[in-house]
Amino acid sequence: MCTFITKDSLPQVATKDIECWKFVEILGDKYYTPYRGTLIKIGKSYNSSIHVEYDLISIGLHSYILKEKLVERMKKFGWYKAGHKIVRCIIPKGSTYYVGGSHIPMNEELNIYVSNTIKYIEIVND
Repeated sequence: MCTFITKDSLPQVATKDIECWKFVEILGDKYYTPYRGTLIKIGKSYNSSIHVEYDLISIGLHSYILKEKLVERMKKFGWYKAGHKIVRCIIPKGSTYYVGGSHIPMNEELNIYVSNTIKYIEIVND
């Protein structure tokens, strides 16, 4: 997943825990991220570098600001089905993050966080 930012976007530091949303694929009793297939555990935190090149972030922990926008995207791409679940997450206080969007031009609303740390809190019912 890639996220677009404006060329003058600066990294921010979370002054408190920030709620965000992701979805996972379920295989058996395990949860995997959909784009990179990373095994995750609920209750655990994960770290990543953030790679910014011009107005594109290709590496980092991407999440949605609003659950509704995540559901909208899941439906658009056929991921809103059995085998996929929504996860409430937090970007922990002190983490570095950017706010961006999923398309160019950036005239659409900013709906994605990209952070260096994320914690998977709980699976939520759709």
